[in-house]
Amino acid sequence: MMIRLFQAQGGDCFLVDFENGHCILIDGGYSNTYKNSLRKYLQFLRDKGKQLDFVILTHYDADHIKGLIAFFQDNGANQRIIKVREVIVNGFCSQACDDSDLEQVAKMKTGVEITPAGAEQEYQFEKVCMDNHYPINRFNGGNNVTVGDVAKGEGYEIRFVSPSPEQLDTCYAQLNQQLIDKGYRQNIINLQNLAISLQEESYHEEGIVISEASGGVDSDIIHWKEKDFPDKFSIVNQASLAFEILHDGKAMLFCGDAAMDSHRDDLSREYYDVIKLSHHGTVRGNECFFGVNSIKGDIYIISTDAQHAKREHPARRLLGELLTEERENQIVLYCNYDIADVENKPIYRLLKDERQQEKYRFKVKLDQDIIKC
Repeated sequence: MMIRLFQAQGGDCFLVDFENGHCILIDGGYSNTYKNSLRKYLQFLRDKGKQLDFVILTHYDADHIKGLIAFFQDNGANQRIIKVREVIVNGFCSQACDDSDLEQVAKMKTGVEITPAGAEQEYQFEKVCMDNHYPINRFNGGNNVTVGDVAKGEGYEIRFVSPSPEQLDTCYAQLNQQLIDKGYRQNIINLQNLAISLQEESYHEEGIVISEASGGVDSDIIHWKEKDFPDKFSIVNQASLAFEILHDGKAMLFCGDAAMDSHRDDLSREYYDVIKLSHHGTVRGNECFFGVNSIKGDIYIISTDAQHAKREHPARRLLGELLTEERENQIVLYCNYDIADVENKPIYRLLKDERQQEKYRFKVKLDQDIIKC
């Protein structure tokens, strides 16, 4: 089995290849992710006789969805790039509107102007799926996907551990209440505009301004445990799909951008061969992976280019907690970019320090695109 890590700027894009002809695509990064690397690799898989059993969109933030929109538009109804069996997504637009709304949306040839982030991209994603006849959540009767649902493939299964029904209800309730508060009728265009404004508000609230961007570097990774900061999640992130993939005795956990601390008891095990950390390595959402009775792994994945000027992705506190914990085995941190070589953020250079790696029993694989399991 192999996991392919695509460079998606600050976003996510992964492909799990079971090497039996069956694959899973998880998120698509930005449109450039598809154009620059994902498209060519999918064609390579097609030429090898492989297919995508599932394409999973964890949530509709721009850094996860735009590459998938580009892919489905290119793949079309005849699936000329690669065969797609099924799409898994919790569609906010489809859930907030009734069937007549969706029929109207499916017939629309033009919509409001596309913006960098927001629910309209989820609308565009659902529309391209409908237009090209890609089944959505067929394994689940077309219903929402929530904790405990299981999708089965050839020799593997996907067990969902997020979101809870309550988290989805909270998202829908907040959208609907704000529609009422703003005096909107519940139709697809107003829902899009509202969700766009909500997403833009949460975008500016999340993360941390890095005050040490041009400063020095700590002398020991253990000091990173002291670097705490407020770290807020949007309602979209809280309802992100997260899931276990179980195959041939191996267990992988893909967290999307979910708040995994609220799903600690929903996980089926205490140890995973691979853990893709939530939300590009922030502290919030990943608390269950460090500290007392934490979930452990051999390999940790963080997907980010660390370029955002006002966010600490990944968070030093998370790295400090994970890498300096007492343990018997050596762990490996995989990143799809060389975050220790970001010009305006020398703070991550300690990751390459061999003395630190030996002291705390970890290795780092930076700028990596393949993990073999």
